[in-house]
Amino acid sequence: MIQELSGAAVSAATEIFGRVEGGTVAIIATEPVSIQKHLERKGWECDPGDFSTWKNGGAVLRLLPPDRSRGLEFDGVVVVEPASFPLNLGRQGVLYTALTRANRFLSVVHHRQLPRELKLPT
Repeated sequence: MIQELSGAAVSAATEIFGRVEGGTVAIIATEPVSIQKHLERKGWECDPGDFSTWKNGGAVLRLLPPDRSRGLEFDGVVVVEPASFPLNLGRQGVLYTALTRANRFLSVVHHRQLPRELKLPT
């Protein structure tokens, strides 16, 4: 299941690149290791000076854990498995931070049930 989510996250990021030509894109995930492996299989290379930066041709992607995304903004963001983000009682937490990093496009990739705050009313 983790491999499928990783593939879906990279595909979503690639789709966003097509919409924000020359723009900035990030994947925010609590478990980035499987995504790193998927990026490597797809020909992306990690920047040795910054392990959160991945390059493929002219495209640059940031792969960040939620706590490192605070204060950053991107044209497009892929948030992976929101149910795995830690809860913060009584205030907005790192999931809120991750979801609000996107200026133009936001994609949420998940397998587990979404947190109730993200569900649409029925």
